[in-house]
Amino acid sequence: MVLFCNLLAGRNAVNDAYKSILLSLDFEKQKKIVATIPEGYTLDEFEGNINLFVYGKQKGLFSGMGKIARFLNVVRHIKNNNIKTIIFFYDNTLLHTLLAIVGYIYNIRLVVWVHDPILHDGERIHKKIIRFLNKYIVFKKADKIIVSYNGAKLIMHHKYGIKWHKLKTIFLPRMRELEFKDIRAGNYEKKFDFIFFGRLEEYKGIDLFIDFVSRNQQFSFCIIGKGSYEKYIPHNDNVFFINGYIDGRELAKCIMQSRCLILPYKTATGTQTIQVANYYGIPVLATNEGCFPEYIQEGVNGYIIKYHTVDSVNQCAEILFNSQLDSKAIKRYFENTFSCTKTIKELFGVL
Repeated sequence: MVLFCNLLAGRNAVNDAYKSILLSLDFEKQKKIVATIPEGYTLDEFEGNINLFVYGKQKGLFSGMGKIARFLNVVRHIKNNNIKTIIFFYDNTLLHTLLAIVGYIYNIRLVVWVHDPILHDGERIHKKIIRFLNKYIVFKKADKIIVSYNGAKLIMHHKYGIKWHKLKTIFLPRMRELEFKDIRAGNYEKKFDFIFFGRLEEYKGIDLFIDFVSRNQQFSFCIIGKGSYEKYIPHNDNVFFINGYIDGRELAKCIMQSRCLILPYKTATGTQTIQVANYYGIPVLATNEGCFPEYIQEGVNGYIIKYHTVDSVNQCAEILFNSQLDSKAIKRYFENTFSCTKTIKELFGVL
């Protein structure tokens, strides 16, 4: 048996991707696994597969001593289900570090999906400490390490000394949590030229984006998010700013009302933001960082901003709007590149 393990708490993009993968497993693959349900999600969300995801009663999972109770519950299921392989869908949490030690004790094969080979700028000190520990515990124990783009292989090899044969690239799949068929099929007026959503932080290139907004009164912008840079967002007539996070359906409608998603990041790793935009047939402009040049096929589902300057963004925007990329072609690229079926096939190829 294989344990699909994700003990990262809260509703977030990593856990949503994990949920999408679990719910996309066919019956034969379901029979081979035991899976954890992340804290913050309910067993009802996995209806139809719930009998296969044996993890214990929810009240026993998240009560009592919290993290210790969850850890001990996982250990119990490892022993009771004769687990031979564990796959972590996220590496940088202390519970996974402890489970890797359990893996040493019981001689269990370990596969690890590393989403962020380089921790984001401004990451908290405890995350840096966990990554340091995992370099010598989780990464050393792992038989295979999965990364979300090919460039991450270079980082893992040079920064952590991971041997090439242990590294495998699997693109992050679609994010079903933000996919609404009725909205996708709707006829929405294009109110905005660009949409940006997420944390308003420096690593996301928000300073470059603000400069771009300020210099381009001819464009209209939809900006959704919170963060340290929210006070610098221009209050212009061409800017529609929601200072916070919104319901998934409302976000989807804003995407459908936009001509382009912009990702002006200074640093990036893996993402599912491109997948969300492409699901709705919306192209993406993104800087030449992290997975972006691998997830974007220029002239098909977007364009790459070559340099981190306003002039480069302007040039890229001009190319995009002159090219008038085909929405149907974007959706075909999305289905072929980011399908959960493809992800699961590649995943079971290393298990």
